[in-house]
Formats: sequence, C-alpha cells, structure tokens
Amino acid sequence: MKKILLLLIVFSACKPSNKIGELVGVPKERPLENTYWVLVEVNGTTIVRNDTKLIFIQLDSKSKRVTGFAGCNQLSGDYVLDGRKLIFKTVTTRMYCEDEMKTEDDFIEAVNKINEYRIHEHQLSLMQGKNVLLKFQAELERKY
Repeated sequence: MKKILLLLIVFSACKPSNKIGELVGVPKERPLENTYWVLVEVNGTTIVRNDTKLIFIQLDSKSKRVTGFAGCNQLSGDYVLDGRKLIFKTVTTRMYCEDEMKTEDDFIEAVNKINEYRIHEHQLSLMQGKNVLLKFQAELERKY
C-alpha cells in the first residue's frame, strides 16, 4: 500500500506545470494586447525571419491602437476587440522596397480581412472565419 501511495505522489508531481514560467515572468499564454507579436506565417507560407526587419504588430489596450512594421512600411490604426472577434482599421506608409513588397502586400491584405483571433501558448493566429491568414510568435521585447 505504501508503494502505491508513493507512486501516486510521484506521478502527480510529474504533471505539466507552468510554475517555472510564472516565476520568471513568462506566462503560459501571452495576452493579445500589449504583447509584441512577430509574424511567422502568411496564408500558410512560412516567413523567413530577418532579425533586422521583423514584421510585427502590437495592440495597445489603453488606446485601442495597433502599431507595427509590415516589412518595408510602418503600420498603424485602430482595432475593435469583442471577445474573440477582432477587426483592424489600418493605414501604412507607402515606400517601395523591392525585396519585401510581395510579403508586405500579402500581410496587409490579410490584416484587412481579419475578423477573429486565437491564441495558443505563445502563438497568435489571426483568421477570417475558420481560415488562418496570419500566424505570429510572441517575443518578450520589441527588437526592431
């Protein structure tokens, strides 16, 4: 009986936990607002990461404004958040950068179609209905 009790204690101690993450200030799931989200996928295509020009968005909970970088141009605007529903009203600067324009155009087009979001741990999916258009990874701090 003591062996069974000991095994139960050991196995219950081995269940997944986020205590270490909480202790060092990294929650299991990042919040949508006030998180620095770096783009990792557009319409199912993985984005090659360029640490000097990270495509990102950040939603400010106080002002209800979104800011970001689309690859060549700055992005800003308002957003409306209602439960899991999310709608962006954005504008961008309009410089031309030959190498980045295809990805930027796809990104901006997708942002304008978003009407829903989902977060799983440190990944944000922005969707149009059930179709995932954009995927982002949470970063601890803004690097660009």
